[in-house]
Amino acid sequence: MTISDQPPVYRSYLLRFWEERGEQPARRVWRCSLDDPETGSRHGFANLTALTDWLNTELDKPAAGRASITEMMP
Repeated sequence: MTISDQPPVYRSYLLRFWEERGEQPARRVWRCSLDDPETGSRHGFANLTALTDWLNTELDKPAAGRASITEMMP
């Protein structure tokens, strides 16, 4: 079976953002986390760059063990 014969892979994450303020009022940083409801794992990130780097790496991985879009639909 070729990859074009396989159904697309589906990934879902819960994305959270929160603000952390430093000692100076103008100094604030946005933190974020992703929860994977399929595995129950949580990934924390210090900034948006770290989040997008992780997502790029994660989406490049083989889809073994991940649900296909057809398995997720009723």
